[in-house]
Amino acid sequence: MSTLIKCPPFPELTLSSWNDNGGELRGEGVLHAWAALQTKTPPNLVDDQGDGTFYLTINTPADSNKAPSSEQIAAYEYLLKHDTVIVSAILKSIFDEYEWMREDFAECLSTDDAARLVPIITAPPELLPLISLGTMTIHRVHNENVAYIGMSFGCTWDEEHGIGVLIHRSRIVSVGGCDTSFMEWIPKSDARGDNAT
Repeated sequence: MSTLIKCPPFPELTLSSWNDNGGELRGEGVLHAWAALQTKTPPNLVDDQGDGTFYLTINTPADSNKAPSSEQIAAYEYLLKHDTVIVSAILKSIFDEYEWMREDFAECLSTDDAARLVPIITAPPELLPLISLGTMTIHRVHNENVAYIGMSFGCTWDEEHGIGVLIHRSRIVSVGGCDTSFMEWIPKSDARGDNAT
């Protein structure tokens, strides 16, 4: 039987796993700024959810009494308060990487499929029909008392790997495949001040 955990501002969470290294809490949330943008675009080619819903995973530290840490709460509160700015920054960061990804994937597609799945775009909002928010990971790693958050997206050009973004507050730390959103070494490296990401 799953243990339900209520810890505002998070949605209702369940304890998914627990060991000496910590645990994993899971739930489902909505990023309202994402949902608002999705309603202003053509139908999403990745899925038809488009309502800003995401699967949430919180990787809690061993000493957290099976609840999110204060740093994780601070990160989620920051996200909710600044979601419009953060969503804009995420779209811009993906847009900045899109052209080289588009060129790589377009080579493997017919002209018609390339025009539909990896079209030439000129502005970040044009990504909205091509990507879909899927999961959010709130890391146990933190910096300046705020945890890192990873978001993974389904995308038309790489159904297997998707795209991932790691943020700290509203700063984009890294953009890559969906594993960028959940690999713990990336926020650890950033928190140490390494330039490895």
